[in-house]
Amino acid sequence: MLLGEFIKNATEIPEEGSILAIDWGTVRLGLAFSDARRKIVIPLSIINNEEEKNTMDEIMKIIEEKDIKLVLIGMPHRTDGKSNKNIFRIEDFAARLSIRTEIPILFYNEMFTSKIAENRLIEAGKKTGKKDDISASILLEGFIIASKE
Repeated sequence: MLLGEFIKNATEIPEEGSILAIDWGTVRLGLAFSDARRKIVIPLSIINNEEEKNTMDEIMKIIEEKDIKLVLIGMPHRTDGKSNKNIFRIEDFAARLSIRTEIPILFYNEMFTSKIAENRLIEAGKKTGKKDDISASILLEGFIIASKE
């Protein structure tokens, strides 16, 4: 899958409505969402990714509660151009999610989001630790800025 490619049959990004960003990990998913006007990005939660059914149920609940119009999934790419071993896992996750929702799902480059999240935690005086939701918010911030250009 190319960056910015839809997993669902959609040809354009909805202009309005909340976006759910997912920072996928084998153990945890970081989640963040935007308000409907896409002016505010809020780290939402970190959920366990060890039991797929529970993970999907939780994501679907959030999609309904937050009235999500687009799901953005971070796609890791290495700076040296080599393939990341998790790309296929993320594509599989997105395909399974697409079976459960009609909402467009879009991949977006998540390069350096974890490092930026770690730096934000340090700047805030917090010890580094679980930062998946912060990484998801950075992914979403970058996407919103890029989509306005």
